[in-house]
Amino acid sequence: MHLAPNRPYGNGIVLWFELDDFDDAVRRASDMKVKTLKDPRLSENGNWEYWLRDPGGYTVVLTSPLP
Repeated sequence: MHLAPNRPYGNGIVLWFELDDFDDAVRRASDMKVKTLKDPRLSENGNWEYWLRDPGGYTVVLTSPLP
C-alpha cells in the first residue's frame, strides 16, 4: 500500500462504533486524552455522536443506539 507523504495515516477512513454505554465510552476516551474532532452532540438521526482521532490517526465516531 502506498501512502501519500503529505496525508495523515488513515486518511479517508472513518470507523463507526455503536455503543450501549455511549456516555461511559466518551468518558473513557476523554480520560485517554484523545483528540476530539466534534464534541458529543445529538445527530440528525436522533442518536448521540462523538468524533475523535485515535492514536493511529484514524477518525473514530462513537454513537449511541438509534432511538
